[in-house]
Amino acid sequence: MEEFYDAVWASEAPKDVIVGEQVKIWFDGGMDTSYPGQAAVGKLEVMPSSSPEGATLSEAEALNRALSEIKYENKILIAKAISYDAGKDEWSIILKNTDSYEEHTVNVEDK
Repeated sequence: MEEFYDAVWASEAPKDVIVGEQVKIWFDGGMDTSYPGQAAVGKLEVMPSSSPEGATLSEAEALNRALSEIKYENKILIAKAISYDAGKDEWSIILKNTDSYEEHTVNVEDK
């Protein structure tokens, strides 16, 4: 079964958005239909990030740390799953490369 993930390189995004944050984006004008698509941000809203009970980090902070631990330059990655294990005080993030479909599990200490 072939998998497909929507992806857009968004230009003119606000500088205060942090990698790992979940956002809603409204585009200004049209979108190039390449893969990934290319469009200019018209409006951007950062969605609240939750922290499970007992966790120090939020999901966004854990994802940011996971992405900083691996080399992903020029790759389109999706966060397939993000979970927190209170017993280990650790986050587990499964990242998937949309080109090779390889999955990488990155564990992040909740500090």
